[in-house]
Amino acid sequence: MSFNPFTILPDTLCDAFDIPALAQCQDTTTYLQLRSQVGGLLILPVGATPPDDWELQSDWAGVVDNSATDNSKAKYLVGRGSFLPNGIVDINLAGGRLIENRERFYRLTFVVLNMNDGHTGFGKKLQKNVRNFDVWILTIGDRMIGGEKGLRPYYVNADFVFNEGNDDREQMVITMDFVFEQFPAMTSMLPDFNGTPIAPPDGGACNCDIQELLNDLGTYDSDASAAADGVLVGQAYIAAAGHDRSPMGDLTTRLS
Repeated sequence: MSFNPFTILPDTLCDAFDIPALAQCQDTTTYLQLRSQVGGLLILPVGATPPDDWELQSDWAGVVDNSATDNSKAKYLVGRGSFLPNGIVDINLAGGRLIENRERFYRLTFVVLNMNDGHTGFGKKLQKNVRNFDVWILTIGDRMIGGEKGLRPYYVNADFVFNEGNDDREQMVITMDFVFEQFPAMTSMLPDFNGTPIAPPDGGACNCDIQELLNDLGTYDSDASAAADGVLVGQAYIAAAGHDRSPMGDLTTRLS
């Protein structure tokens, strides 16, 4: 089988089939969600030296240089966009009694708003199908997607958009398509939500600090009732049924 540089094969593709550990607290007020919008791209030309460790920001410091013009350094491109599924190959096996997925396709749509001559030049390269580079995708939730070798697009394009509104701004819309058999490696999310290990041993307790604090709060139908029980102005409590200011169950604060 010939090597296809455009099909990304993560290191985990052939891992054992054991289901990994899951976080103990997943439905409390300590539940963590990362913002998903794409906010930047790291673009490393083929032949340029990659970082020693792609997950360390310090290792990228000597790799990125937006002033380089000889393809020896990576470029950092700022914008906003998305990285979304764009199709999948399904294989029917055993006369249709078993269906497995194979290649999956993703599309990066990335809008560059602070467009200068350098951005324009890069967009024109994409319009001529220049794709001799690898990409790492950065989200505003502090994820980096791409793994050790990055993602090599098999399709690239750029459109320069000049809308007609009085308040419209110039923008370049970059499109890149990728194919892989498993979603590429990305930097880790925090391994726990509240200071406890992921999936503690049997009998272990989930130290849901915020939830425990909420459970300790009293429930009152008014500031007056809360005050009578010793709740001070500015302290929090849970609103009971018939509360004069907040719906039942809401976290509220004594105002007077």
